[in-house]
Amino acid sequence: MPQFAYPMLLLGCPIGMGLAMWFMMRGMRSTPQANASAEPEGLQAEIDRLRAEVRLLLAIQQQLLSFHEEDQMVAVAYSNHFEVKQKGK
Repeated sequence: MPQFAYPMLLLGCPIGMGLAMWFMMRGMRSTPQANASAEPEGLQAEIDRLRAEVRLLLAIQQQLLSFHEEDQMVAVAYSNHFEVKQKGK
């Protein structure tokens, strides 16, 4: 193999990587300008959907907490009743 081929092979990788990075950066610059007008409506719809989901989850959490508190009160009342029965024997 000729002597000039070795440096060409060694420089081929960094030059190829630089070209790939340059092409990727060029593609990233043109994308936001094209989608800038359609983006706010889509984002606002997504925000509204997420807010509705959070409200639903908070309502479910409140229900579960109230059920848990009722269960605890029933358990305490039952255990108190059971202790009174045991003492009465």
